Amino acid sequence: MLEADNPIAIFVRLCVFFHLFTIMALIFANERALIFLLIYGKQEIESNKITYALNLALLIPGLLLSVFYPAIGELAGYLASISGFLCIYAMPSIVYMKQKHIEANNPKLGRILAENRFKVLAIREGQGFHAPEIVFDDEDQEKLDDLGKMSASEDLRKKFKPLAVLLCCLIVYGFMIITLQYIPLKDSK
Repeated sequence: MLEADNPIAIFVRLCVFFHLFTIMALIFANERALIFLLIYGKQEIESNKITYALNLALLIPGLLLSVFYPAIGELAGYLASISGFLCIYAMPSIVYMKQKHIEANNPKLGRILAENRFKVLAIREGQGFHAPEIVFDDEDQEKLDDLGKMSASEDLRKKFKPLAVLLCCLIVYGFMIITLQYIPLKDSK
């Protein structure tokens, strides 16, 4: 840990302060838009009172935690390890499993998704959003007709099961790494 009057520490603290000062408005705007979209079906609303109340609801818990919880660095370590687990072990495995599951059960859709040749159209009915519709260009219609002849293969389904088991084991392994790093080892003295 650097001393309080160390020039490098002062510079780093100033950089962190300006970074947080400039980025917090962007983070709050993003969180607010997502919450409004979830509740009201649109990203912005006209009422400033609701916007201010939501800003306070987003700001107060973090502020209270930082003021009254003395070991904030330890909590940040726990949250960072959970985030690392999700980003490194869980999400890639789950997404890959989902892709292989689609390919095994619906080869036509799996091939189209793998080639990334589609547009997603959000369907709005009333206030909320409903399931997106996948839309294709006219030039891809012949290709889709050829792919439509493909059927779900039992071979692909058989290959999917061991892959799913392996990826689930990888997720459990990552969870064990995250959990076991916080269990203190007994002294061997």
